[in-house]
Amino acid sequence: HKTLLGGLASLHDEISWFKKEAFKWDVPISGIVAQGPNREYCRFLGNLMQPEVDYAACMTAFWAIEMRWGNSSFKHYCSSLQSIADHCLEKAEEDVLREAEEAFVRVLHNEVGFWNHRTSG
Repeated sequence: HKTLLGGLASLHDEISWFKKEAFKWDVPISGIVAQGPNREYCRFLGNLMQPEVDYAACMTAFWAIEMRWGNSSFKHYCSSLQSIADHCLEKAEEDVLREAEEAFVRVLHNEVGFWNHRTSG
């Protein structure tokens, strides 16, 4: 999908920007230890790459992760992700729909955990 490749290219640019900003502000980024909520989120994302996870569930999770961010062009990207997820789910079996719903709920759970930890620490 062209949409996914564009997202990966943007992610590369975003990571490069964070590295430049960290260097500019003399913030060391090597040796940082992920905290509990971040580790849990990373485990969840890693599990989405398992072959038994349906593509529709992955796309639903990916859309849920990205849907809150950015400017108008990024909103277009998020709408494209939603369209892909919707298309995947249109004729999905009941078990795939449940898996996608569970992935969506897990994203919300992990986002809340991440941001609550971030703002309390």
